[in-house]
Amino acid sequence: MITKILKIKTKKISGWLPGVLFTLAIFCTFSTITQGQNLKKNLKLLDENDFDRLEKGIQASISKNNINPISRYSYSLLFVNDSFPRYNVDSAYYYVLGAIVDLDSLDSKKSNRIVKAGLSIDTLQYQKSHLDSLAFNIALEKNTESDYQYFIGLHPDAKQVPEAIHRRNGLAFEKAQKLNTYRAFREFVDKYPDAEQVKEANEFYSYLLFEEKTQDKDRIAYDQFLKNYPTNPYIDQAYLRLYYIVTAPNTEEAYLDYIKSYPNSPYHQKALNAFFYYYTSTHKGKDFLRDFGSMANDSLKEAALWADTLLIPIVKDQLYGLMNAEGKVVLPPTYEHISSEYLCDCIRGSFFVASSQESPQILSKNGQILYNKPFDHVEDLGFGLIKLEKDGNFGLFHQSNNEILPKGYEEIRLLENSFIIYRKNGLWGLATINGEEIFSNQFEEIYSEGQFIIFDNGNRLALSKKEKLLRSIESYPLNLTFIYDEAEEVSEGFILASEGEKETLLDKNLKTVIPLKKQEITQWYGGWLTKNSNGYSVLDRNFQPFLNQKVEKVKFNPNWFAFESNHKWSLINNSDSTEFLVTGDSLNLLNPDFAILYKGDSTQLFFNGGKQVNISNTKSQTLLSTYSPDQKKEESYLFIVLSNNSKEVYNNKGEVILKGNYDEVDLSGNFLLKARRGQKISLVNHEGEQLLPLAYEGIGKFSEGLVPILLRGKFGAYQVENKQLIKPVYSTQLKVYNDSLLIAKKNGTTGLIDLKNESITNFEFDDITYWTDSLALVKRNDYWSLYNIYEDENVYDEIIDPFFIRQDQEEKLIIFRNDKGFGVLSSLKGEVVPAGYNDVINIGAPENPVFFAEKYIDEADFYIGIYYNEEGKIIRRQSFNEEDYDLIYCDE
Repeated sequence: MITKILKIKTKKISGWLPGVLFTLAIFCTFSTITQGQNLKKNLKLLDENDFDRLEKGIQASISKNNINPISRYSYSLLFVNDSFPRYNVDSAYYYVLGAIVDLDSLDSKKSNRIVKAGLSIDTLQYQKSHLDSLAFNIALEKNTESDYQYFIGLHPDAKQVPEAIHRRNGLAFEKAQKLNTYRAFREFVDKYPDAEQVKEANEFYSYLLFEEKTQDKDRIAYDQFLKNYPTNPYIDQAYLRLYYIVTAPNTEEAYLDYIKSYPNSPYHQKALNAFFYYYTSTHKGKDFLRDFGSMANDSLKEAALWADTLLIPIVKDQLYGLMNAEGKVVLPPTYEHISSEYLCDCIRGSFFVASSQESPQILSKNGQILYNKPFDHVEDLGFGLIKLEKDGNFGLFHQSNNEILPKGYEEIRLLENSFIIYRKNGLWGLATINGEEIFSNQFEEIYSEGQFIIFDNGNRLALSKKEKLLRSIESYPLNLTFIYDEAEEVSEGFILASEGEKETLLDKNLKTVIPLKKQEITQWYGGWLTKNSNGYSVLDRNFQPFLNQKVEKVKFNPNWFAFESNHKWSLINNSDSTEFLVTGDSLNLLNPDFAILYKGDSTQLFFNGGKQVNISNTKSQTLLSTYSPDQKKEESYLFIVLSNNSKEVYNNKGEVILKGNYDEVDLSGNFLLKARRGQKISLVNHEGEQLLPLAYEGIGKFSEGLVPILLRGKFGAYQVENKQLIKPVYSTQLKVYNDSLLIAKKNGTTGLIDLKNESITNFEFDDITYWTDSLALVKRNDYWSLYNIYEDENVYDEIIDPFFIRQDQEEKLIIFRNDKGFGVLSSLKGEVVPAGYNDVINIGAPENPVFFAEKYIDEADFYIGIYYNEEGKIIRRQSFNEEDYDLIYCDE
């Protein structure tokens, strides 16, 4: 039995030992052991340190009888004698194992003789255990992974093996920790899968693998990690980092990118929530459901429905509740206080603030508590972000129940809709919209200049770009260089920066296009100018020389560029149609259409189209130029007084459109000119056609298709589109009622006429205001009425003090009163609130009104409040005692 065990357990013994044992097990003979073997003799020689005689005797005995447990046992003792020169525990261990094999191979008769000679299996096992201890002590002394492993391999059944394994594993784990690489921990786990440190090693392995494979900290690295290591426990961390990276721009495209790219992310819903609040900042909830409802869960779908819901405060027993625009109570009265602004304008945002038991809370429209920690004030920053203030300290909270910045900042603001800037200890820091810090608080100021972000450290400015700042959260290098004193965007994509008297121009990528040096940089319509003590250098849009010389002075506008060199002025027309160069003594760029060049006694007028006219015999030139709203372009003329006092008016094509002996020419608008001679005025169009003769005392400015005219103290008008004259017979200037009617006043009364000067109504009103094309709001004897223009009858009488709450092309809406009380009229819906109330207030918006109509019952000493929607439907009736009424009344 022992032989069999020895064969199995010694297979791992290195060197020559396994082969020898194998030979012993297979080839030893069972010859009779002579009684001459004398264990006592061997022990005596050993005790006397007579090692040579002992070893020769042992070897001779073994050579005579190969199965020789006594001799092998003696050899084992010899090799661990401290005085033996060839002291060797492994050799001693080899021989004791051989002795055990030999003893086990003998039959019982022979074995008993050996035992009687003084050698039992217990003695051999004791020696083996002793050698196990010696070998283990050697391993302890060396205390290396390999020595413990050697011991374990050579002494597999030693009682010290568990401790050796423990120590070996501990040293191997320490080695992996010192290397601190995922490969080292992977090797440890593979090598010692049963080690007690395997769990911790696997944790280190997973973490270090994640760190190394994502060390670039960019989207590519995290994407590759997701693909290659889908079971790594840090996969969620990769998804989170991707969330911060991909959604940092805070745009629709960014959120949808994350949502669609990472459907299995544990932050998928977080991205959906953030996108929902981003989208509904500028769109209605129904639009979200229409466009993105398929990707929303039930909670978001409900939030989208609430997003468009108008909530109206109600009061009962001095507690506030909320109802919707249909009158349904959605939150019963449980709140002790709400903001007074809700009383006058309802609740339109995505959250509201209410107090219960003196503890303010932020709630969603469905009554879910979003935030219930102490705060003094809140501000909606948009995109679902709520700024909180408590005792002068600010924090930032997202409506999806996510704290962005804890309270503790002196100020928090949004910058360019993609960044949060925050002030702490008087200095500003920068973070992404998700609260990822880009720069700690270290700047005197952070602000945007066009598409550039400016950092002020108190002494100098540094510049960066939105895109570069956002990429910095992916560990791309971001170094701010504080060089400049001032910086401003001078053109889309360019920034002008200065340091003392030095200036530089940077492009949209903050690359230098005009180097920093002592100069002044100015943009002109064809490129750039740099000025120093030697004059101007002129560059084109590609920063190449536009002129091959420095010049002394420059003038320019969109179509002209002029420069002075050697006391001579040169004029260049740089429009798309033509380009030419002329020189003179001086010049005047009147506007983009006209330029005048003086050379000696000659005066030349240049037109943008390329034409030029000699105007040397003129006494003066007057530019007539204005913006025409109807035509969406500038009209431009030049009024010239010739030396003989005759007058000419040029249009911008170089054509004389008016010529004669006029005292004054001025613009009437819409490419019309009015020309005065003495006290008479005529009207001329831009082609020189006379529209009205030289006969009128006054001609006004073009407006709403009409040019007002005055003749003999009476007003009329000229309709430009159909060239129709409305004779001047009215006492005030005509006003437009609609496309086909005008409001006219004659003999102290007002009426309506058409564009042919035909009376449509009698002149019997004090005032007329547009209501609809067929109904006019007219005033007679201090009362207003709705008057049917074409039926000549009032449809609603005795309106007093009408107050417009909406007056646009879509609808007119007034609150009014009459002898019955207050009411509401709409140009689209008619009577919305019937007259008869003590007061009517719009607690909604002009485009989405909700009316609170109140009537006081003096006998019962209570108020009746009736809520009407914009269609005139009653959505709620309620009686109030004085305490409740004071809580619900809007007094703005």
